[in-house]
Amino acid sequence: MMESTDLTQEVSNAGAKLLPPAVVSVVSASGYTLQDWVFIATIGYLLIQATHLLWKWRREAKAKNSA
Repeated sequence: MMESTDLTQEVSNAGAKLLPPAVVSVVSASGYTLQDWVFIATIGYLLIQATHLLWKWRREAKAKNSA
C-alpha cells in the first residue's frame, strides 16, 4: 500500500510534468503566439525587478537617514 506522502509526491511530480504542455496549449488557444507571451512575461518580469530595486534603494536611503 502506498503512503499518502508518496501519493502526494507522485501527484505533484505528474502535475509538474504536465504543466508546460498545458500552458503552451492554453496560450496557443488564446490567439497569441508563444513568442508574444514570452515577450509579455519578459516585460512583466522586468517591471517586477525594477519595482523591487526601487523599493530596496528607498529602504536603504531611509535606513541611512535615520541612523
